[in-house]
Amino acid sequence: MESATGSVSADKLVPDGEIGAGNETLPSNLPPPPLQASASPPPQNGASTQEENNDNDSRASNSGTEPDLSTPKKGHVPARSSLSDVEFQIPGRAIYNIQDLQHFSKSRTYSELMMFIRICNEKVKGLKVSDIQEHSEIIGGLLGLLDTLEGWVGEHPPLQQPMRFGNKAFRAWHAQLVEESPALVRALLPAKVAGASLELSPYLCTSFGNETRIDYGTGHETNFVVFLCCLFKLKVLPRADLPAAVLRVFARYLRLCHRLQAAYVMEPAGSHGVWGLDDYHCLPFLWGAAQLVGHPSIEPSSIHDDSIIRENKDEYLYLSGIDFVKQLKKGAPFAESSPMLNDISAIPQWRKVNTGMFRLYEGEVLGKFPVIQHFLFGNILPASWVPAAVPGFELPFPPESPGSSMPGSPGSPFLAHPGLAPLFRGRSASSMSAHSGDEMPPLGPMAHAPWAPEPEPLLPSPGGSVRASRTNSFSLDDVHHQAHAFRTGV
Repeated sequence: MESATGSVSADKLVPDGEIGAGNETLPSNLPPPPLQASASPPPQNGASTQEENNDNDSRASNSGTEPDLSTPKKGHVPARSSLSDVEFQIPGRAIYNIQDLQHFSKSRTYSELMMFIRICNEKVKGLKVSDIQEHSEIIGGLLGLLDTLEGWVGEHPPLQQPMRFGNKAFRAWHAQLVEESPALVRALLPAKVAGASLELSPYLCTSFGNETRIDYGTGHETNFVVFLCCLFKLKVLPRADLPAAVLRVFARYLRLCHRLQAAYVMEPAGSHGVWGLDDYHCLPFLWGAAQLVGHPSIEPSSIHDDSIIRENKDEYLYLSGIDFVKQLKKGAPFAESSPMLNDISAIPQWRKVNTGMFRLYEGEVLGKFPVIQHFLFGNILPASWVPAAVPGFELPFPPESPGSSMPGSPGSPFLAHPGLAPLFRGRSASSMSAHSGDEMPPLGPMAHAPWAPEPEPLLPSPGGSVRASRTNSFSLDDVHHQAHAFRTGV
């Protein structure tokens, strides 16, 4: 049995909507972000202080616990108190090569997204789904939106077709989402930030899979969390509603994704990828492990007891995820079909599982170029660097990532709809480097990702082939190595 004590309360982290309210360490040489409003520049610190603070941030990220943000540090920049007067813009790509990925890994946007995930993680520790009995207007609106989207599945039944995977009826479902998403999102927003639907709609539309390849992966899952993070930054989703956002809204989103994956036989984007935790999802295991921290009877090894899974899958995201994997891969022993999850079950404490899930998510989702190359940046979550290429730049190899044909890509079906086309076109490098006296800096801390100093090179080798880690080649030795790293941090 493990204790649920010893973690920093989420209530001590940040005020509503302010991810990193000025107490996080920022580097002194931060370049000005694009299309922002004025703010006082950060105080200039010495290089040694910057390196020391970055090391502290990396250790905090690797620890799996929330950093203590209650005491201001040197070099902090006060966060903007409101985004209500932001000129919202069309989000676009800013990650075109490994250098851009390195910039992203050290950016405020990266830190804000991870801080949001960590705050949610703290808020659901020890909670069951049924503990959330009441919800606010925004939670009800989000649940209603997801109910609407699931209703469309009946309007677009699977087609009779010879292909085993990728039922083309999903494209009709997705086209309706593209058509109606601006109005659906606008209905969630108060009048003062109604214009944010311009930025939020693309994140919602890219949360359910790729309409061209008819597949789904962790990149799409991340887009839905980015959607929630943006609502939090806009103060539309208050901090008090974060437990419901995870245990009600995100859980409802997962059920819809499972329905889409089953109805339209969606392929896993990248299959096992490079880590093999789950074909489709990651965050249910991360937040689900947090729910189980301190549980008196359910342990990581309990996933092998089908009666425990059956009785508790509706209460805990982790067990629901295990149940989905077992249903999806019937006929094969769990140790063979899901060796990573099987190895993780040997870890004695949920707290360590939770910490390891953060390490996996940062390293294998946000840290993998094929997955994150189509992350979209706007004014809510901006890119603070000039990207290496303008939209339309051709990668030296075909993308194989979750969501690789995202809005803004040449030939994307999103551009076919005249009313939505402007929403999904990326910005040019020149527009991203434009600055004025009315610019607004992004919120939040500047922290290095644990893997940032040595990003994995994913560009083609001299012979023209892409490294095997980008493909579906994945041996049991790879799985056991990943599991060892998960348990030991090495």
